[in-house]
Amino acid sequence: MNTKTQEQIVYISLDDSGKLNSKEKYLVYAGLFFTDKKELEIFKAKYKNIRNNIYKKDIYKNVEELKGHTLQNVDRLRLLRFIHKYSTAGLVVDNSKIEKEDILISKYARGRYRDYVIKLLIKDVIIDLIKKKKLDPYKPVSLIINMDQESAKTNGRYKLDEGIYEELIKGILNYNYSFKTTPILFNELTVKIYMQNSKTSLIIQASDLVANNIWRNVINNQKVNGINIIKFFP
Repeated sequence: MNTKTQEQIVYISLDDSGKLNSKEKYLVYAGLFFTDKKELEIFKAKYKNIRNNIYKKDIYKNVEELKGHTLQNVDRLRLLRFIHKYSTAGLVVDNSKIEKEDILISKYARGRYRDYVIKLLIKDVIIDLIKKKKLDPYKPVSLIINMDQESAKTNGRYKLDEGIYEELIKGILNYNYSFKTTPILFNELTVKIYMQNSKTSLIIQASDLVANNIWRNVINNQKVNGINIIKFFP
């Protein structure tokens, strides 16, 4: 358990795979989370070493970025085996189960819905950390969220940081989605969201692989393995 002198910081990185519309089956948000900055830096250094080693292959000489859909299967699995040694989380949206049609049609409604599921995923991460006694809900928490900037453009970021704060500190009665939540943090909370360019951000590149792999699993009706926290919604 953290002591009073220890700063409680949670680092979460997220990317998406799939789309939120009636033409596609699933949308996935996923990534990694850490409570120790040193562990995060070690992860990035080791991930960079493996990625750079893979990048040397002739097959990737014209590939701008190593992503889930550009990597050869053997290289994608090599990176995933390393990633899965750390804490990962994902949320799968089944578009066919969304009852409100405007969510799949309206750009504004899609943005709001995507924000909504991101908040649920982040809340699951915090709950998991509390259960494992890696986070004290009665002491101040700083939440650092890194997201792919391209994903954010699609999302629109409808005051996502404020929404996460409300979700974790106050709880929300959401009439639009018929879902009631309760607060899980009971002290000060700081939420900071940083938009990352996936071409230069190692942690977003790794998050892309996590999201893409979950999407591959569900689209092929396969079991999702290697993920610490997985939510299927709605």
